[in-house]
Amino acid sequence: MSTGRRIWVLGATSAIAHAYARRRAEEGASLVLLGRNEVHLRANAADLIARGARVASVRCVDLARPPDYDALVSDLASSEGPPDEVLIAYGTLEREAARSAI
Repeated sequence: MSTGRRIWVLGATSAIAHAYARRRAEEGASLVLLGRNEVHLRANAADLIARGARVASVRCVDLARPPDYDALVSDLASSEGPPDEVLIAYGTLEREAARSAI
C-alpha cells in the first residue's frame, strides 16, 4: 500500500506510466506528472484524482530536450517534496516527428 507516498512520473502521458499511476492513485498516492503534452497531463491528473490520488500535479516539460536536470529536481523537491518513488517512462523515437505528423 502506497498511502501517502509521493511519486514523480516522468513521461506521464505514456500508457504504461498512466497504468502505473492509476494503481498508485487507488492506493492514495500523491503524484507529480511530467511530460510534454499539457492537455493529456491534465486529463490524466483528473483521472487520477477521481481514482483516489491525494494530489496529481502537472509539470509540462520536454524531457527529450534535456533541461537542467539538477535545477528541475531541485525545483520539484522544493515545490512538491522529495519523492518516495520515481517512474521513468519516457523515451524518444528516432523518427518521432515524422510519425506524429501522420
